[in-house]
Amino acid sequence: MQNNQSQQRPSGFNCPVCQGFIPVSIQLILSTERFVCPQCFLEIKLNRGESKKALDALEKVKDAEDGVKKASVFRR
Repeated sequence: MQNNQSQQRPSGFNCPVCQGFIPVSIQLILSTERFVCPQCFLEIKLNRGESKKALDALEKVKDAEDGVKKASVFRR
């Protein structure tokens, strides 16, 4: 049986120009305004004003993920 994480594709999105995959974590989205496609070097700028609702939702997702990680660590 394989580890479920090894079967998952990393988070990110396809470049609108070359369709190459741009790996981006939630943490990176929340802390960075620009992303660069590793294949064609297109620079993509995140408009934080227009994306406020989505960024607020991502912050909640990150907080929930952090809570799950903390709860899954067993102390002896």
